[in-house]
Amino acid sequence: MSSTVNLVENVAEDNSLSPSEKETIVRWSKESSINHPDVGSTDAAWLYTEEAGIARRLLNNPVFMIEELRVNTDTAVGRRVDPESYSTGRITGVGGHIPVGAVKLQKGVRSSSGHASVVAYCNR
Repeated sequence: MSSTVNLVENVAEDNSLSPSEKETIVRWSKESSINHPDVGSTDAAWLYTEEAGIARRLLNNPVFMIEELRVNTDTAVGRRVDPESYSTGRITGVGGHIPVGAVKLQKGVRSSSGHASVVAYCNR
């Protein structure tokens, strides 16, 4: 897989999508678990985003397990790519698992309504 820095540097918005098509999805079930290299077997949430700011933060998050990329090249738009196979193109979507313990829905409202603020800033 390309380095995380290389992945983050290649994240871009897909201008062929309207704002309402650039979704971020978080889902989990009672039987959704992963074997995380840092925390072992744990319940997990699936996250997928087509928002560049959130994608950059997820790629930098040390507990996010990158499992798929959505890539645009000169010849293809929205191609699903295994992160291990990524070599070139604009990354316009990121999907993967994160331990449920890393997900927090607060009882209060954040001071910022920016979508990227939902994911903590980390530097891998």
